[in-house]
Amino acid sequence: MNIINPNFKLQDANNIFNLRKAEYEQIIPIARQILEPVRELGFEIIELELRDSRFSSGELSKTIKQSLVIKIQKNTSVIDLSMFIPKLLDNNYMVINKRKKIPLFQLFDIPIVTRGNSIKLRTNVATLMVVKQKESPYIYVSFLGKKLPLSLLMMAYYGPDNLTDRYDLLNYKAPINPSLFEYLITDLSEMLSESKGYTQDDFIHEVGRVYSKFNAKSKGLDIMYALDLIAKVDVMTARFLQTDCIMEELLLAINDEVYDDTLFTNKRVRCFEYLLFSKLSKIVFDLCFSNRTTKQPKFNINSTQLLSECNVSDIVQFDFSINPLEELTKLSRISLLGPGGFKRENIPKHLRDICPTMFGRVCPVDTPDRDNCGVLQNLIPNTILDENMKFDSKYLSKQPISIPVSMVPFLEHDDQTRLQMASSQMRQAILLKNFDEPMIKSGCEHLYTDQTQFIKRAKKNGEVVHIDNKYIIVIYDDSQADIFDIGYRKIYVEHMDFMNIYVKPGDKFKAGDILAESNFCKN
Repeated sequence: MNIINPNFKLQDANNIFNLRKAEYEQIIPIARQILEPVRELGFEIIELELRDSRFSSGELSKTIKQSLVIKIQKNTSVIDLSMFIPKLLDNNYMVINKRKKIPLFQLFDIPIVTRGNSIKLRTNVATLMVVKQKESPYIYVSFLGKKLPLSLLMMAYYGPDNLTDRYDLLNYKAPINPSLFEYLITDLSEMLSESKGYTQDDFIHEVGRVYSKFNAKSKGLDIMYALDLIAKVDVMTARFLQTDCIMEELLLAINDEVYDDTLFTNKRVRCFEYLLFSKLSKIVFDLCFSNRTTKQPKFNINSTQLLSECNVSDIVQFDFSINPLEELTKLSRISLLGPGGFKRENIPKHLRDICPTMFGRVCPVDTPDRDNCGVLQNLIPNTILDENMKFDSKYLSKQPISIPVSMVPFLEHDDQTRLQMASSQMRQAILLKNFDEPMIKSGCEHLYTDQTQFIKRAKKNGEVVHIDNKYIIVIYDDSQADIFDIGYRKIYVEHMDFMNIYVKPGDKFKAGDILAESNFCKN
């Protein structure tokens, strides 16, 4: 008897299993946006496309990959920014060095967060951190490896006349208990009085001296250019900015002061952004920064770096799933680790805790124990994200728990520790050759099986043309071919799983028919 839980249903389109594919399909449009600043420097984009790449040598020769071909030209100089990227298979998987891997989702803050006494504006190419000092000048900013008074950077960026009019600096009187923003205005007022006769060029020269002892004016101009360049090349971060100016964003943040990094309404989900778009943004930033005044530009990149990082990444993990539930967990797993994020040893304790805004977005009980507790979490299958992959503040999923927890019968009568243990133990379940159906079910067992590799279901009407020990080959009625892997899954021990084959060569089938399935999924 099939029991169906009426409270749970996987939405057809708006579910987490389609997020990776949606980002992958945006590679060329987003790459074109990232490359826009090179046009401003007089470059012409002569080639931009995604090609299949089948043959190569070296360590990653057995990787299924594509080549993101990017070639730009200025005068007679042609710069090749092409790179190999892993090809996305079956919407969610990659094959790196002959091993199947799953890129986990990354839990990432909106660009601006408040941590203690500091405000951090984090982008894919650079981070600006504002900190308050005990003595004047009170407000400092860290940018491109140097720390300098924010008032100095503002004088160089905006000019003293502009800031004098904007904040009425000549008549400014500091309050008794100033806010962070008022401390900044105090710094500006004092700097203006101490540097009478200074022009904007003089302040740019002073900024340049912070970064270099030689040719300080030119270096100062480079820093001004870098500030404007960030939002142009980092189109993913720019989606979350209120303006198109990094300095304005910083001033807005200082004025508001509080951006709570524990709230999930201040967080977003990343996948191909951390894999590809962040690296491409940094490459274009470095290219523009180093060649903005060069007539014959030169620039080189390592075309295999991205593949190498996927091969050793903490967040792109091998699919060593021993059962469908573990595979579904990895497909829905979200991590605080990863590029631009945290390392395991420096994750703040408060980010590992349960937060009320987690509910309806991330499962509050399904997380590993020990070192990974609160670091790895599970997205709820119907988590609602906006067009920028940010948690929607207006809507919550009606399903409050993860896929493994939903398999626990009568879970409403359990406590969180039992549910955490149950989900962990079910992911370790091994195969029974002959099994009895459970007398008690949760009614969610059937919901997610189509998202796993443990069931081989026909995508269209067609016919089986070949079967052997490893593959089923079919031809659909539209003449398209498809190959299904039915080989033994060799994980930790031999023959961890076997497939039940329901067709033979010559059989006709209809779209949606199950051609083969794991014994884990049978019935």
